[in-house]
Amino acid sequence: MLIQNIISYDDFLNYTKNYKHIFINISANWCKPCNEIKPLIEKFVSVINENNAIYLKLNHSVYEEDDLFNSFFQMKKIPYFGYIKDGVLIYSFISGDFSFVSKKIFNTISSIKSEINNEIYNKTNNETNNETNIETNNETNIETNKLDTTSNF
Repeated sequence: MLIQNIISYDDFLNYTKNYKHIFINISANWCKPCNEIKPLIEKFVSVINENNAIYLKLNHSVYEEDDLFNSFFQMKKIPYFGYIKDGVLIYSFISGDFSFVSKKIFNTISSIKSEINNEIYNKTNNETNNETNIETNNETNIETNKLDTTSNF
């Protein structure tokens, strides 16, 4: 999964427009739990093969520069983690526990992959049904034409 730093609220908005699934971590250099979990989580997400998602890092000092961040996240403590889908904050939590955070991310990624697989299955199934309906309609037309032809005699 791609990992990017957010440098402004506009930068954040661009990511929400370009990615359906976003994981975000808000942390600070002075925060000991943040500094302990940050490299572990970044290593964890870097090996996840999911092109439909991105992991964003937001430094607390950048967060404090723009009130729009607070309006969106309403963060009270750090290390803060959140999941955004289609530009909407779905869940957020505060934790410095690598096991907890990695399981939450893993479970969400599993749900994303399942959702994508269902979309592919439904699209394929709909295309197959449409092709079957066309074939059935063509066969019905052929049978109808045969009946019409025989009724002329």
